Amino acid sequence: MAGRGRGCLERGDALSWLGRYEEAIADYDRAIALDADSTAASFQRCRVKSELGRHEESIEDYNELMHLDPESQCTSGER
Repeated sequence: MAGRGRGCLERGDALSWLGRYEEAIADYDRAIALDADSTAASFQRCRVKSELGRHEESIEDYNELMHLDPESQCTSGER
């Protein structure tokens, strides 16, 4: 991931660390829109949604992530 997508991912990570989860999800959404194959942004969005108790949405994101990259380190052992 390069350029604006990377910036959105990194800002999402910072916002997540600050506990600003909804804003983080919005940045992860933007990162994914800019790079649909971004497993990092998909994984982080999945994680944050789970922390918010949005488990169904988190599962949907996880399934999408598994479809993008079944061998990803993000998905190994997470099921």
